[in-house]
Amino acid sequence: MWVKMICGVYGYRDKNGCLIPMNETSEPFLVTPEEAHRLIDSGRAVSVEDLPAETEKGYLDGKALQTMGIKELKQLAKDMGLLNTGSKEEIIKRIVSAEIENPVEEEISRPEPENL
Repeated sequence: MWVKMICGVYGYRDKNGCLIPMNETSEPFLVTPEEAHRLIDSGRAVSVEDLPAETEKGYLDGKALQTMGIKELKQLAKDMGLLNTGSKEEIIKRIVSAEIENPVEEEISRPEPENL
């Protein structure tokens, strides 16, 4: 089970048997389910699935929006909390001007466990 330390230090053995100290600045790492539950229950770690997703700010692409119909654009504007009336061009202008948060897809480098 993948966990991330949130406080304290945990001694983690890599595939070569070297002891690596894991702390809140360390990347998530793999431990047995029993060890994961011990760390999580003690309040020193969280399951990687419990971590909030990171986001980055950005804007939608106007060219991609041009291919959408007016009904779709109006619904998108409404979903974004924007005024959804006016011409297609006006709605697109509002949508592309609105800053959005996009989930960041990132690779997490995870050390290989010795034996689990």
